[in-house]
Amino acid sequence: MPGPSGPVYGLHTLVARDPLTADVVDIVAVHGLNGHYEKTWTDELSQYNWLRDVSSGPNKSFMTRVMSFAYNSKVLHSKSTADIFDFADQLLECLLVERQTDMEKSRPIVFICHSLGGIVFKQAFNRAHGVSRYEGLAKKVIGALFFSTPHKGSAVASLGTMLGTMAKALAFGANTNTQLLKDLERHSYKLEQISDTFLQQASGLRIVSFYELDKLDYMSTVIVDKESALMRMKNETLVPLNGNHRDMCKFPTRSDPMLSAVLNNLAIIIRRATTSKTQTAESQLLASLATSNPDLHKSRNPKPVPGTCSWILKHDTFNNWLKSPESALLWLSADPGCGKSVLASFLVDHLRSGEVALKQTNICYFFFKSDSDEQHDAIFGLHAILYQLFQYQAELLQIASQTQSQDLRSVTALWHMLVKVLEHPAARNTMCILDGLDECEPDTRKQLTRLLSDFFASQKNASGQKGAGNGRLKVLIASRPENAFKVAFDRPLQARSGATSTCSMIRLRGEDETDAVSRDVSLVVDAEISDMVDQGLPEELLDSVRQQLVVRADRTFLWVTLILQLLKDKVEAGASRRELDLVMQNRDIDAIYNDLLSARPNAPKARKLLSFIIAATRPLTVEELSIGLAITPEINSYENRTGHKRPGAYSFKNIEDDLVYPFENHLKAVCGHFIRIIRNNVYLVHETAREFLIDSRDAPPASSEMPWVPFDELEDDELVVGSASAPLADHESQLVWQNSFNLLQCHATVLDACVTYIYCMGKSTPGYRTGEPSRRTAPFLEYAAIAWTAHFRQVRDELLQADLSYYQNLCHPQFPGFKPWMQVYHGSEIEKLHLAGQSADEIQDYYVTLFAMEMALGGDHHHLSAAADPRFWEKTVPYSSNPTAAENHHFPVTANANGWVSLNMEKMHTKFDGVEFNPWES
Repeated sequence: MPGPSGPVYGLHTLVARDPLTADVVDIVAVHGLNGHYEKTWTDELSQYNWLRDVSSGPNKSFMTRVMSFAYNSKVLHSKSTADIFDFADQLLECLLVERQTDMEKSRPIVFICHSLGGIVFKQAFNRAHGVSRYEGLAKKVIGALFFSTPHKGSAVASLGTMLGTMAKALAFGANTNTQLLKDLERHSYKLEQISDTFLQQASGLRIVSFYELDKLDYMSTVIVDKESALMRMKNETLVPLNGNHRDMCKFPTRSDPMLSAVLNNLAIIIRRATTSKTQTAESQLLASLATSNPDLHKSRNPKPVPGTCSWILKHDTFNNWLKSPESALLWLSADPGCGKSVLASFLVDHLRSGEVALKQTNICYFFFKSDSDEQHDAIFGLHAILYQLFQYQAELLQIASQTQSQDLRSVTALWHMLVKVLEHPAARNTMCILDGLDECEPDTRKQLTRLLSDFFASQKNASGQKGAGNGRLKVLIASRPENAFKVAFDRPLQARSGATSTCSMIRLRGEDETDAVSRDVSLVVDAEISDMVDQGLPEELLDSVRQQLVVRADRTFLWVTLILQLLKDKVEAGASRRELDLVMQNRDIDAIYNDLLSARPNAPKARKLLSFIIAATRPLTVEELSIGLAITPEINSYENRTGHKRPGAYSFKNIEDDLVYPFENHLKAVCGHFIRIIRNNVYLVHETAREFLIDSRDAPPASSEMPWVPFDELEDDELVVGSASAPLADHESQLVWQNSFNLLQCHATVLDACVTYIYCMGKSTPGYRTGEPSRRTAPFLEYAAIAWTAHFRQVRDELLQADLSYYQNLCHPQFPGFKPWMQVYHGSEIEKLHLAGQSADEIQDYYVTLFAMEMALGGDHHHLSAAADPRFWEKTVPYSSNPTAAENHHFPVTANANGWVSLNMEKMHTKFDGVEFNPWES
């Protein structure tokens, strides 16, 4: 580092810190007029520079890196023509150089400024807010200490300007920079401009303004009076300091009372910043865990009929688990349709109610469902458990935010976070209810199962030395009796760990609780039969129905529920004994499902609706599904075609013309009781309904002759069962629904609707604004924008290579619908992309790569520079919406009325046969 007299300008580090060290605060000192990065802060007699000692006294608990900025602030004998704006830019550039690592970029910054240095800092702060290059710096500035900064100028500066001009004249042209003095004069335009902007930007900073109390020798007044040294901001602290303008920022010893006042105010700024940083880390962690809505998921389950589910509260196995003094796991197994989810929902409500003595216990829960992206992953499940836990005990959030590994996309890291916070002395007992773990996707399910098994296998009995920590963990898992869970949870503990235990992992076999389940089935049947009697059916007519329902239920709630729904449908229109008997002849779930769907009057539309529900990345709302159902895709992904996909004239007007109102009534008319509408979201009636529909075999290749039904183009007479004109496969004509849905084709159905919708935003349609969704179709934008690329990835391998440009076109900034769908896709993160300054083609290339839409070209097709090649125009076809697929070229492009981005031929002048080839002019 250069010595005190060194002429080197820039940032000088007085106190260094390792670039990778966390929890460091950067202190940046800026000297004033005729100042020096070292001498300005150093006492002339003792040679004590207090900046090197900032981490003493009240700041000793903080780690600080101290830097001092040197710039040419000389007035006399200066060749510089620089002004405040130049110095501010220099300061910002120097800070960028010194803050290279991610750890350095995250550090808070506090400025210490003397005189003119305060003006330089304020302009730098203003500039940082207006230039994206410096935004990261602006966000990290937390406060500033001003030593006699002339915010409103100084009368002495006017005198100095005059003296400087005289000196220049008397010295026959001596070099002076009087511009700096002019800038500091009273009512200086630059000062007012800088101050006004700073006041607008700096409301979030902590500011301390020190003003001088002593005059310089031979001066009749202070250099910067109190009025000019203060900004009168709400977030400003005012502190008078003994000393004149020159020595007020110099202190002879560490024990100087004035220095103590300075360091104490600096400590207040740093302490508030570090506290705020901790709070920010906690709030960010909590926000990152809020990835699903457990209450909404729980509400998907029907409310239990009064009196049902209570058998488990008296069950010895359940009570042994509940009352165990140690951490313990209870696995409740039962067959499909036996009411596991309703029972789990009942337990959540019961354990959270004031009727049980669990007030000091955290009750957390999650319901897995394979039909929702928010419910089919163990990562989302652990997010929900942790989020609920921190809602109960906010003090545990700080412990979690300090966890070394915060990979919130890792099942293992999330589990370790849960275990760690429960080991804290403040942690209460925690109970987690996980329903439907068998519906969790396989990879994360296996990880969570192993972690649960290993954790509870390691627990020793109450008299041993080890437990789960201060907060005991109780976990209840409800699932089908699958072998993987039996191996993990239903083996003797000693066989796995060699330990002895009174309670670790217990199984409650719901399959064996036949009497309890039968009683609950009877209660459900009685409640529904009573309701039918209230609607006017004779009680004696329903007696035999009741008996048959109880006998045939075979301890399965699902069969009973569906049969009761069919019976109630009959009752609404009036029913005879014969009609009720016919309904009762349905003996199995699959037969009921088939009957529910076969009764639908518009089978193709029902298939389309069900395809949406099956493939959707999350439950769709009534409005979203209704709009999706009204969309007639211009392109079918599985259709055998010649030529390339291109958008046509299909528009929002076409969609609005096909919307059927009221939405909810229409959806129920299309699929009846095969779907459920809960809180405006549409679901299948049960997980087994999904299994009934989906063909588990591999999807056929794109080249196979898979039947494709253009659902919305069928005439009424084509919907008749067995109609010779219906373009359906035989099994569809006969309305055989079981295992008839190909998952890839379902994804293709949703993909085509989403892409068609987005293309509508790029079309010029009378009465509609290009680049925006129409008012009536706007609810579909969020899903289409966020999900279409996910559906694309599912069917990517089935698409023709030549068709990729149809999807790539949506990623080109010149496509008129690009901005609205991108804004929805990125949300608040869009400002962090930093794509500004890149060409439209480069931006498209970024998204083509991001969404895995690359075109795998080989051979001659990879170059377009052969001007004389007669195949040139043929080669350009695949590039028409992705011109930068050609190396080292930026093609002039334009979007047509249908939103298709292609080469702008008007800007291309090409001659063949060896003659001139000048492709484009800008």
